[in-house]
Amino acid sequence: MSGNKTVLEKNRLGLVNDVIIYTKLHRLENIRQLQFLSNLRVGGRAIRGLYPQTFQHNRLSHSILVSALASGMAKRCGLEESHVNKLIVAGLLHDAFTCAGGDSWKDINQQGTLFDEDNDFANKIFRYFGDGWKTLCARYGWNPEQMAKEIAEIVAGNGLFGGIQEIADTASYMLGDMEEIKRAIRRRRNSQDFAQVLSASRHCWRIWNSVTVADGKIVVTDSIALNNFLTLRILLLANLYNHPQHKFLERLMLNIVYPYLVDKHAIKISELPTRDDKWLDRVIGRQMGWSVEQTRCLDLLGGFPKLKDFANTADALVWEEEKYRAGAATLIYDARQFQPTKLKTDKYFVLGQDGLPQTFANAYPEHASAIGEITRHAMNPDHPVYVAWVDKPNISVNYRRAWEMARAKWKNIKE
Repeated sequence: MSGNKTVLEKNRLGLVNDVIIYTKLHRLENIRQLQFLSNLRVGGRAIRGLYPQTFQHNRLSHSILVSALASGMAKRCGLEESHVNKLIVAGLLHDAFTCAGGDSWKDINQQGTLFDEDNDFANKIFRYFGDGWKTLCARYGWNPEQMAKEIAEIVAGNGLFGGIQEIADTASYMLGDMEEIKRAIRRRRNSQDFAQVLSASRHCWRIWNSVTVADGKIVVTDSIALNNFLTLRILLLANLYNHPQHKFLERLMLNIVYPYLVDKHAIKISELPTRDDKWLDRVIGRQMGWSVEQTRCLDLLGGFPKLKDFANTADALVWEEEKYRAGAATLIYDARQFQPTKLKTDKYFVLGQDGLPQTFANAYPEHASAIGEITRHAMNPDHPVYVAWVDKPNISVNYRRAWEMARAKWKNIKE
């Protein structure tokens, strides 16, 4: 029995390696998981000389972990080997079409359809992988068209396998992000910024160790761990992913730099799914007059930014105009435009008293409501509009042009 297990493990490692090679997945090693989110809070304690100031883990390590978690849950649930292999492939490929710059490109032109992993996934497999996909399928005896469709269904979160993929994907990014947060804290000792997240992470939340299959659904058997898991996920959203003080660099790229690069044809949006962050950083640096390292630093405009929040856009624009006239470099962004999130309390299942699967929201409405309240508070702050500025900036001619283009648009913003 142990010999058969060893052979299976070797076969799975071979499959992982083959998928990475034949689909050229190494590109994801140079795409950062959290992109331009800073590990310091703008307006907080900025410490010169402590770099990097963005998180460093990448999409390839995330995808490998998704694959490992999904296959582990599949084996725990007694699924046959062919199904385990499909989950391994889906886990590896689910982020394969992430563009250079990742989620920092949200809302730019046609990004919503071009870079959405779920959109037209099966056709993208053939478009971007070409003969590599066909060679991989031939090596393992798969029908390329049928396998692509099945992988697309899993990535979309459909059916039992899609449910396993959903847990694995969410768990993987939470694990990776928590490790990066702890690493940043060890460097800077700024644990107060992540106090809620750190506190929540100390509770048992590793739900992938407590799953079974019931009525064709993946079910979490430890409801306490699931509540902790969903709570920690939302606290990461509130304290990092959608926290305005961590989003200065992201919004500077989204609102100022990217539109200018696209307008001047320095970047073609259609080529971004085949590029990586090293390429993007070089393009940004060359056009904006920054070194490659500067593109990921909070003081890239010549000093650390300050931040002030406002209840409405009109007041923010008045303040921005005053800072502009005083010679500061400015940036306006609105928390209401941040990427929305789903609670997911209706996507995860527990066993009801009748032994049948129930969504967490139906089984534990009070706990689901508490999670929803954290989300609503994070997504609807009382002062949602932010002005960031750098006094006495050191900026290039091209950055000034990009900034003036952005300012012209800000003046036409309506509530």
